Amino acid sequence: MLTAALWNPWQEIDTFRREVATMLNGGPRWGSDWADGPSFNVYSGENGVVLTAELPGFDSTAFDVSIQSDTVTIRGKRNAEIVENARYHLRERNAVEFEKSFRLPFPVDAEKTEAAYEKGILTVRLHRPEQQKPRKIGVRTA
Repeated sequence: MLTAALWNPWQEIDTFRREVATMLNGGPRWGSDWADGPSFNVYSGENGVVLTAELPGFDSTAFDVSIQSDTVTIRGKRNAEIVENARYHLRERNAVEFEKSFRLPFPVDAEKTEAAYEKGILTVRLHRPEQQKPRKIGVRTA
């Protein structure tokens, strides 16, 4: 007796999405969501700028954060996990290197920059120099 597998339209859509991404990006993508490296959230407030990214599987020493004037560059590297004498049936977690630069709306104080990596989230806090912080000016009445 022959049994037919049920057609899964979502699997077809996912396959199509991956094929289009491969064509547009000139090759296979790393992971399912990376075309040009990890996705960052970048937001600013009165005291500075915060950058966050989900980077699971990295070692905390694998990151390099550098600042030059109003540009911050973040580099990271994750080595492939290789098990000796193992026969892989599927291997999607490969070695990864990325470099991403952001031009900020103001220069930052490199001495006060803080970077933390916790539970797979990289957070970089860039502080605005005191002379660049907004100041409130009181208005006198005549």
